[in-house]
Amino acid sequence: MTEHEKDTLATYTLLYDAYKESHKKSYELLHEGLESALNHLPEDAVIFMLMHEMNVLHELKQ
Repeated sequence: MTEHEKDTLATYTLLYDAYKESHKKSYELLHEGLESALNHLPEDAVIFMLMHEMNVLHELKQ
């Protein structure tokens, strides 16, 4: 892993931990939703679904 990748991973980890603490209810809902999706769909399909939702949110911002 390159230094840039290590720095990126550290940043994402910090943001993840901070979000979990500062937005506990939203995180719990996200976690429950992901867990439910993974119980019904293959992991690749859940990742596709997340990416699709991100694209929809980006389009709405434009």
